[in-house]
Amino acid sequence: MCVSYAQQFKVFLPIGTFFSERNRTEANFDPVDLSVIPNPSLVHVLKIWMSVSNQVRKNPSLSVSKLLSKWPMRGLVKTIIAGCLLLMVCSLFGGEERPPQVWDFDSITPTPSPIPSQKSSPQEVYDVLVKMMTRWNAHDLDGYLDCFWKSPDLVDVVDSEVNLGWQKLHDSYKSGFHNADEMGVSTPMRIQVRLVKDDLAFALTRWTITFPRSTHALIGIDTNYLQKFEDGWKVISSHTSTTEM
Repeated sequence: MCVSYAQQFKVFLPIGTFFSERNRTEANFDPVDLSVIPNPSLVHVLKIWMSVSNQVRKNPSLSVSKLLSKWPMRGLVKTIIAGCLLLMVCSLFGGEERPPQVWDFDSITPTPSPIPSQKSSPQEVYDVLVKMMTRWNAHDLDGYLDCFWKSPDLVDVVDSEVNLGWQKLHDSYKSGFHNADEMGVSTPMRIQVRLVKDDLAFALTRWTITFPRSTHALIGIDTNYLQKFEDGWKVISSHTSTTEM
């Protein structure tokens, strides 16, 4: 069955219009100085495209096969034109393009390690972030804080509160949370990890916290930088933003 692609062609007609004046015939292709284009092949392709645009304007019922048969072009040029048309149709009916891969690990669509017995670095980082939530839900502050870099250079920001150094972070948590009810139960929504260098990773963690004895609930997001040390991956910089649900 011969299918007309005139409507699809109209998407690209403005390109032909740029190179052709209104009511100009298909035989006249020089409304602009094509001699300034250094590549002769490019000039030839532009002329072909302008001719395609004019043909479609004159006869919208033209099919692709009839359109290509109108020129005594070499097989290579026909192949190029047919390929362009195919890409055009695919772009119109193929849906949106997939976004570029940003994350090396995503808990929504986890990618298994090529070697089942060995975890990749992004998966190791993911395990540390999960461990933090597990220790938090177990109300084990020491286990939770063990996931942070024990250094005076550690930076931790929670909303407007800034803790510089592991010891200050430790003291702040110990004085701020006295029992399990105050810590609540954390549930991860999504964890994404990007490897910046072999020993440095960036991670986004979306989570919610509910409190068993209250209707109060929080939703938050952590942005963490983790570095790999001899004893494993540790959070070296953290920022948490929260809001009430």
